[in-house]
Amino acid sequence: IYNECYELSENAAQARQFSFLALEALQATIDSPLTTEYLRKYQQRFPEDPEILDAAINIALINNYPKHAYELGAKRLAFDPNNPEQIKKQIDRALAIGDTLSALSLNQKLIEVTPDDYIAHESLARIAEWTDKPRLAIKEWLWLARNRRDDAAILSAIRLSRGLDLFGITIEMLEQLSNVRELSGDEMNALLHAYDNYK
Repeated sequence: IYNECYELSENAAQARQFSFLALEALQATIDSPLTTEYLRKYQQRFPEDPEILDAAINIALINNYPKHAYELGAKRLAFDPNNPEQIKKQIDRALAIGDTLSALSLNQKLIEVTPDDYIAHESLARIAEWTDKPRLAIKEWLWLARNRRDDAAILSAIRLSRGLDLFGITIEMLEQLSNVRELSGDEMNALLHAYDNYK
């Protein structure tokens, strides 16, 4: 019925309103054969409308089409490329389809936009590790260890610095950790090893 009202609408504002009502109704259905047809029709008439894209993305997610949601999300992000919330949503959509390299690139963009966002730095650190980029990961864990000063960031920076033989960072992080708690035997040995090899 909403779609019929859309078809009969005499002006664009009214048609847009009915298209939203139809899309809201479609979100309550699962895998309706009308979904693709109506979405295509509304997007052709309102190609520059981010809210229609938002509705289309929600429908794709409800119907378990993560790849389609990601593709629509790329179009949606183009309308507002520096919006942190839109970037975060697209990172989640990229991860949902296993596209970690796109998620990495998007996360780097997010940090450019919100350089003091702890969650964005931690997300980038984790994605960098998943994509086998330990030097980028350690840069982010180190930033978190110096700014957020939590054990998880410090321990991650230590783990990566030891694997990369970055002795200066290992010393810095273990000394920082020793200000919080007593170092374990393994950590003391790592500290001594780092001092012996640091130039």
